[in-house]
Amino acid sequence: MIYFIGNQPLLLDNNDIYQVSTIEKCLEYFKDKSIIQVDTETEGGKNSIPNPHTHKVLCLQLGDSNNQFVIDTSIYSISLFKSILEDKSKIKIFTNAFFDLRFLFHYGIFSENIYDCFLAEMLLTLGKDLEKGYRSLESMANRYCNIKLNKEIRGQIHYRGVNDSTVIKYAAEDVTFMEKIMNCQLKLLEKDNLLNAIKLENSFIRPLAYISYKGFKVDPEKWLEVDKSNREKLKSIHEELNQWVIKNNHKEFTTAGISGLLFEEFNNCIINWKSAKQTIPLFKKLGINLTVKDKKTSKDKDSVDIKSLKRQIEKSSILPTYIRYKELEKEISTYGEDFIKDNLNKVTKRIHSEFFPLADTGRVNSSNPNLSNIPSTDEFGEMHPLRKCFICEEGNNLIISDFSQQEPFDKGLIIN
Repeated sequence: MIYFIGNQPLLLDNNDIYQVSTIEKCLEYFKDKSIIQVDTETEGGKNSIPNPHTHKVLCLQLGDSNNQFVIDTSIYSISLFKSILEDKSKIKIFTNAFFDLRFLFHYGIFSENIYDCFLAEMLLTLGKDLEKGYRSLESMANRYCNIKLNKEIRGQIHYRGVNDSTVIKYAAEDVTFMEKIMNCQLKLLEKDNLLNAIKLENSFIRPLAYISYKGFKVDPEKWLEVDKSNREKLKSIHEELNQWVIKNNHKEFTTAGISGLLFEEFNNCIINWKSAKQTIPLFKKLGINLTVKDKKTSKDKDSVDIKSLKRQIEKSSILPTYIRYKELEKEISTYGEDFIKDNLNKVTKRIHSEFFPLADTGRVNSSNPNLSNIPSTDEFGEMHPLRKCFICEEGNNLIISDFSQQEPFDKGLIIN
């Protein structure tokens, strides 16, 4: 049965879809239950996952296979359910707990004893080439329970409102089948000897979500200073490249060569160093091998691929300068002024990256923005200036650590 807890005067007591209920009845129902299925519906995020600091929770759903409660959180705070959501004796089942836990943190709720259907499905299918949405709740309900969930309502909640009967039914279905999915997954996990792995992942998702929720504090002024310095360096390296072409008498790539000008002061390099198309002819003339495999077509093509150029760095004295230019250009485009403008949360003044704990590579992925790719050292082997922009609150320490080449020593990757 579906129960709705919201603005009572607007509801019908007799309804084919749901019945009106109260917080007290909901808490009483789950008081002696060992499992609670948990989900939230939130405002949408623009080009990213909704953030609890800037987006509202529209409703909270708690349920089991028999009864589901949909709570209008514009009327009742999520914090009213703190007691059952923090009860360590109860298993809280989520699908993509990383998303929901961050919103619970915002209301001071720190759930433990978590099971994430999405993480379990990741473990069961890691490395497999699957169709889009294969690990979604909709797909899992279809495969494990032979149930087709109607997800067309997802984008309509905002204008229909939580009080809408169709929305209430949609929200309740999300906390109806997760326990059945979990039980099916556990059998498969046991068969594949992955029970310890899912236990670890379910424990790890909580601190990972908390890191994202709290975010990273940065000094935006220092960040912009680094960007300004990088742009000045780029101009200098750009000029070095131009002068190399002129001094080494590659006239076909200068104004003098194409116009026949005799005055040295009017002799300029015409290569646009940002353009691979314009750079390739020069490198070919220098005998540099530019052939690489196209990842999409698997055919050979010419490319100024940095990895390939580094392997041939002894072939020409221009290559170290060009590589510095391209790496700095990429750093500016990725971590320049726009990085701060796009990613610094207006409320917290922090950067809240999203994390994915089970990439096919075995690593934790970071996105929106990707903080794992912040350069670690500069060209002199010192800590990169961008890393120095990350700061901590007074009285705290920021610890930076990394395992160098950890993956080859992972037990699963050792080749006997």
